[in-house]
Amino acid sequence: MRLMFVYYCYGDAGSAQDLYHYGHAAKELGHQVVMYGRPDPSSLFSFSLDVESADALVFVFEWTTQLRDGDRLDLARLLTKVPRQRRIVIDCDGAYNEAITVDGDYNHRNQAASRAWIEICDSISDRIYQPTLRPSRPNVRTFFFHGYDPAWERPLDFRSKEFGMVYVGHSKFRWHPMQAVLRAIEPVREQVGRAAGDPRSLLCRSFVLAKNGCRVHSARSVRTGDFVDEPSCHQSCYL
Repeated sequence: MRLMFVYYCYGDAGSAQDLYHYGHAAKELGHQVVMYGRPDPSSLFSFSLDVESADALVFVFEWTTQLRDGDRLDLARLLTKVPRQRRIVIDCDGAYNEAITVDGDYNHRNQAASRAWIEICDSISDRIYQPTLRPSRPNVRTFFFHGYDPAWERPLDFRSKEFGMVYVGHSKFRWHPMQAVLRAIEPVREQVGRAAGDPRSLLCRSFVLAKNGCRVHSARSVRTGDFVDEPSCHQSCYL
């Protein structure tokens, strides 16, 4: 079987690791996974424009329904060359819903954005999946799309840990909960030890404003397919 993923692909962000390992798993099972796009010798991904050879198209939508590269006719080509019954949509972030707002967090800025997202997904396929146990919409099915490589697991050894707490992720809608965490550990800060996070995020910018003695350490970014034992995969703000 040959599956083709349609995805706004960055090599070190989003669902890149998931798609990369889907490709490896498919190969071990005698199948093939490719990404829709022009071949790129510098990429770890296998890109292809040969849509007709795909047994199924899998559209993976996160923060956008657009494609990273193309001439704006790609969607038309994909939909005309692969029949609807061989196309599915994986809605990673729950955007295939009405506009929802909870404590400042939201899936869409307004109802118009929600309608546009839903209409695009509906135009592609009747089979919409989300990585959740209980989809809100009756026509959505559950599929746990994300995963991890068991080879990444390491035994826990807290004696050699440089940091007591490391924030992993972006700061979108996260600052207020993290602020509560920081306030909670403040009385036992000496026991907790140093904390680390990404200085490009609002989280660490707020750290800098709130705390003295914060320094920034630069380290290499981790490319898809790589693994490092270091906690500072990206630039980190240390306290």
